[in-house]
Amino acid sequence: KGERPIQGNFDWWVVANVLSDALAGAGRHKDAEPVLVDALLFAVTAADKDIAELRRADNLVEQKRVAEAVALLQKYNETRVGYAELARVNFKLGDLHRSLKAYAEALRYYALAAENPKADAGLRYRARFNIAVCHRQRLEYSLAARKFAEAAAIGTSDAERADAGLQGGEALRSGNEMAAAIALYQSVAEAYPGLPQGEEARRWQARTLFESGNYAGAVAAYDAYIAAYPKGKARYLDTVWLERGVALRDGGQLEAALKSFKTLAEMFKESTDVVPRALEEGYKTALVMGAADKVTLMTSRLTADFKDTPYYPRALYWKTYVAFAKCRHPEAEQGAEEFLGRYARTDEGAAVSVSF
Repeated sequence: KGERPIQGNFDWWVVANVLSDALAGAGRHKDAEPVLVDALLFAVTAADKDIAELRRADNLVEQKRVAEAVALLQKYNETRVGYAELARVNFKLGDLHRSLKAYAEALRYYALAAENPKADAGLRYRARFNIAVCHRQRLEYSLAARKFAEAAAIGTSDAERADAGLQGGEALRSGNEMAAAIALYQSVAEAYPGLPQGEEARRWQARTLFESGNYAGAVAAYDAYIAAYPKGKARYLDTVWLERGVALRDGGQLEAALKSFKTLAEMFKESTDVVPRALEEGYKTALVMGAADKVTLMTSRLTADFKDTPYYPRALYWKTYVAFAKCRHPEAEQGAEEFLGRYARTDEGAAVSVSF
């Protein structure tokens, strides 16, 4: 301590940075704060001072002292006009203002970063992307979609372009511009089939078609997903098969829907999550068909194998309902007694007690 310099010593600047790194890495951001202040004093060159000041701003953010970090970076902006590092500072200020939901200020700083000719291409892309995010958070969905398109146009990789395209589709969908969203999802799915964003886009294309009432189009998109992403490579295969079945059912193709749910249950026969979902959607379809025997078959399996799941009460109800309708009175009475004994005080139980 007796040899500690007052300022301007590169060796001590290095020591301060290493120590502050160790403290921050241990989650001791408050303890790192005075060390970072020292690092600023020890800095010899302008570049060293920049590093110390920016790292201190990051440390203030970690302490949730966002207003102080903003003030520090704004002061940096005023004194470093023309510095190459300014783009990163403006980007950081955009992030900080966005975290405070000060979207107008965030947009201003992101624009400065995006338009800075000294900024690298990756940072300019991220700034454009975050401009779109701000507009979406302000519920300006059409504008957000246009800004995501601008970000995609300057993306430096397929992943960046695909991500901006996918988010643009989500903005359009949130703004109820379904046709445009469907078209964008399709273009992303076709352009980037090997990326996670392409898989995601195909799934959302199908779901948006379904939500738009285009059941045949939705089934075709679900089939395209299934063809492109077989089991073992797909992230959403169970959900896609389930939603495909619902789209077939809502489109009036009941036998095909029932087959879809059966395929799903067989494909994931070891899953205690997927099988009951498939069986439930299956007996719902059988109810629409008026196929009582199929309802009984599927509800019986649910009540036998999945007693401690949320699917059990509904399956027990419909199994009992069909037993009543088919005059299988002992089975119906037993089911009714169990249902009312276990669920009469629940909202679902109260709603059906009278009919039982």
